[in-house]
Amino acid sequence: MRVDLNCDLGEAFGNYSFGGDHQIIPLIT
Repeated sequence: MRVDLNCDLGEAFGNYSFGGDHQIIPLIT
C-alpha cells in the first residue's frame, strides 16, 4: 500500500515558529 502525504509548511508568527518542518520534509511525497 502507498500513501501520498501533502503538507502545509512554513507556519510562523513573528519570532515564534510552530511545528517541525525539518522533521516532516523527508516523509512527504
